Amino acid sequence: MKAIVMYASITGNNEEIAEFVQKELNSRGIDTDLEDLFDGDYQKASEKDLIIVSPYTYDKGSIPSEMIDFFEDLPNQNWENKKFIVIGSGDRFYGNDFGAAIDKFDQQLEKTGAQHLTESIKIHTRINQEDKEFIINILNKTL
Repeated sequence: MKAIVMYASITGNNEEIAEFVQKELNSRGIDTDLEDLFDGDYQKASEKDLIIVSPYTYDKGSIPSEMIDFFEDLPNQNWENKKFIVIGSGDRFYGNDFGAAIDKFDQQLEKTGAQHLTESIKIHTRINQEDKEFIINILNKTL
């Protein structure tokens, strides 16, 4: 199995999440690339079996500008034979908008025909030990 973890981060929180997920996948023998969503390489993602996207939410539920092109082009991809997980950070301060971009990416990835491995995962600001254990548990159940 081959995977890619694509992330966007301005605070470093999602980069830390992405690096943790990459390390966990590699420890399971899954060849995993790490890529900034700003680069948004569909071709590279198309060559993988598992696509993990780690976006952050800007302000009150917005998709950050550096991720818009990738986000908007997602439905044009045919990833029927792929699996995906969306996992990212947000701030509970925003109430109902907490991690809204995570949910929006989840919906966009569904449009590609790819299969959910789990519901989207939202982490409050920085990843902690409890979050890491939760992610490990999800990976153990789904891979």
